[in-house]
Amino acid sequence: MTVLQEAGEGLNEDQKKALASWERSRAFMAPTDEDLQKDLDAYRGGYTDIVKYRAPIVMSMQIFVTLFFGISRIAALMMFGMALMKLGVLSGERSQTFYRNLMLAGYMIGLPLTIFSAINLNAHHFDSLYVLRSGGVANYVGSLVVTFGHIGLVMLIVKSGTLQSLMTRFAAVGRMALTNYLMHSVILTTIFYGYGLGLYGTIPRFWQMGFVIAVVTLQLFLSPWWLTRYRFGPVEWLWRSLTYWKRQPFRRN
Repeated sequence: MTVLQEAGEGLNEDQKKALASWERSRAFMAPTDEDLQKDLDAYRGGYTDIVKYRAPIVMSMQIFVTLFFGISRIAALMMFGMALMKLGVLSGERSQTFYRNLMLAGYMIGLPLTIFSAINLNAHHFDSLYVLRSGGVANYVGSLVVTFGHIGLVMLIVKSGTLQSLMTRFAAVGRMALTNYLMHSVILTTIFYGYGLGLYGTIPRFWQMGFVIAVVTLQLFLSPWWLTRYRFGPVEWLWRSLTYWKRQPFRRN
């Protein structure tokens, strides 16, 4: 349609609507160098500027993710989890052989799919339109299968009794999931956004994993320390108090 426009040909109403819809999403789907620079300038700016820039993006993503991803993918995964718990898979009731086979099957099938997906998407420069059309299928399926591999591995570790200290720390992180989620959001936005260190767009993807490891390590030590002194994470405590409309006990005796 843009070709028709550039050629001076008129567009009908349906074509005009489709073109307007595309223009609203083009900066996300197929950003130009100008779009990318605008993105960099926004995220390296002040807090208010970032909020204004992100507001329409967040609104669009929340609606899209909820309707086309949340209801199908997330709800389905929750049901998977409920079923696995009811079947005794997540509570460690199955045999080590079962978990070993689950781990091997999950990794042998899922990892090749996710690796292929990563190579394929990189070859297509992570083009959003390609991902939506067909490029994301391998990762969509492979990531789910790899999850079963993770379940098998974790349950084998739990049943073997090894790495008990590490498992205890991960359990503490899980008990403070909402607090930790907000914590790493605050930490990393402060590092990367303009009102903090302003590193947005300067760190290669590979080295970004170092920041992830650092924050996870911090939470693995901070969460058990906190829970020896308090019953809940601070945000979990607030959420419980609002849910029951009554101040919940916080400090441990």
